[in-house]
Amino acid sequence: MHDPDTYLPLQVGYEFLNKVTHSQGIDSIAGKFYGRFQLEELSDYGQYLSNCPDLYCILNNGIKYDYLIQTHGKLYLKTDGTLSWFCMIHTDAPSKGRQISEQINLAMILKVFHLALGPDWTPLKIKITTSKGYWLQNLLPSFNFKLHTNCRETGVRFKTKKLATKNSYYSENSKIEDMDLGSIECATLKVFG
Repeated sequence: MHDPDTYLPLQVGYEFLNKVTHSQGIDSIAGKFYGRFQLEELSDYGQYLSNCPDLYCILNNGIKYDYLIQTHGKLYLKTDGTLSWFCMIHTDAPSKGRQISEQINLAMILKVFHLALGPDWTPLKIKITTSKGYWLQNLLPSFNFKLHTNCRETGVRFKTKKLATKNSYYSENSKIEDMDLGSIECATLKVFG
């Protein structure tokens, strides 16, 4: 993250995602490859988040270090008493490439929740920026949630008490406080808009 020469321009990343979907006939990268997305395999940063003791720690560190994921999006947690939202808002202009990126990011958010809460967890609500959410059917065990379409951000609504749930991947031997995030190299695209 310290060397701007290694960054990939945002539009180049989006063009790549567009070309992949069109040339391979893929309707949704997030829907097609969700089973292969593994947070704990997403570079040192993913390993760091995977070793947090509970969902709150994972989300809090995700927010704190969101620039390690993508430089054109912001994560946030909003708690309203017994219910909370965890969302990502993109700061660049809407485009087809951005929609693909938003789907992939929502897929990774769902992976975070499944890591901590188990694979059968389903959110209460999901927000997406597009008008259709058919691609979500491959990401969740059931479609038993309310879908909000045409939103300005993507996100999931859940019971606030879930923040205290122990991360199923967490090990007592994990030493997340010893990691130096300033030196972490990310396997994800580093982009600027």
